[in-house]
Amino acid sequence: MGLFSKLKKVTKEVTGIDLEGADEAKIDANDSQKEENTYDNGSNKFIGNVELPAGWEDYTGKELRYHTTQLLLQISNVADGDAEARTLGFKDEDHFRALHEISNNSDYFPELLDAEGNLDQGASTIEYQNSVREQAKNMEGEGEILAPIDGVSCATWASANAKIASNGDWTDEVLTIISGDKAKWDKVNNAWQERMSNDTSFVIAQIYGDAFNASATGNLGGMADINETNFPFEKYIEVSVAMKHMTDQGKDPQQALSLFDLTVADYSNVSTFWSNKQNENINYYHELRIQLEEKFDKKYEAGDLNDDISF
Repeated sequence: MGLFSKLKKVTKEVTGIDLEGADEAKIDANDSQKEENTYDNGSNKFIGNVELPAGWEDYTGKELRYHTTQLLLQISNVADGDAEARTLGFKDEDHFRALHEISNNSDYFPELLDAEGNLDQGASTIEYQNSVREQAKNMEGEGEILAPIDGVSCATWASANAKIASNGDWTDEVLTIISGDKAKWDKVNNAWQERMSNDTSFVIAQIYGDAFNASATGNLGGMADINETNFPFEKYIEVSVAMKHMTDQGKDPQQALSLFDLTVADYSNVSTFWSNKQNENINYYHELRIQLEEKFDKKYEAGDLNDDISF
């Protein structure tokens, strides 16, 4: 189970996008584009030729980039990205990635340009993430969204899940972290998941992700140990494609991780690292990802994943 598989219900009731004064001609595509892209959950509102899912009509540009970035981590960390994207209100993974990409396009969001007119991708998202973190400091009191559940804070809950992911299975160390027994863990874990699923502000997801990433360790070490040299982008895509085909073959995708000598925590950390890196150059990584996925689809779609796994 990946880092964000526990977040599957997050943002099922999100609200939309405010284009901050963008030209209406850029928002509304022509009739043929709308007809081609319309689907059951569509809003019939477009940025360029990308239709927004129902309920995504009123976000600011910052909010759009922040929320799609959060969901990018989630979708990138499961074997079936299309299915995950559909649970979040999108047509499929390609639809989601198109919206994520266009939200980082300065033609539609001029605030992405710095004072010299240079594209500063990721800066707006980082700014918004920091504002969410700042907002969270005042949301831990009684009755607030980050109020502890049975004495277990969101960060402690995330650390406990990180321990499970790091060890590859349940561990009694989790009970030490939460200062309780298995019954308390089940109650707290379920309650935090339910609260997160209803949190359209993404505050819980941000605090959870920060704490999880700070705690999860695997064969590659912790989050800070991942870099472009020890885990290149091509290797990340190969593992992701292998996991997808493992699932298509009716097998546990964690078996694919073990074949690459990775733990769930490793894959979570690698996914987070490369999701953040992709934000730095959306167009470049989007094209490269398509090329690499085609390459590894050919490698893994026909045979058993136990054969010919190499880097």
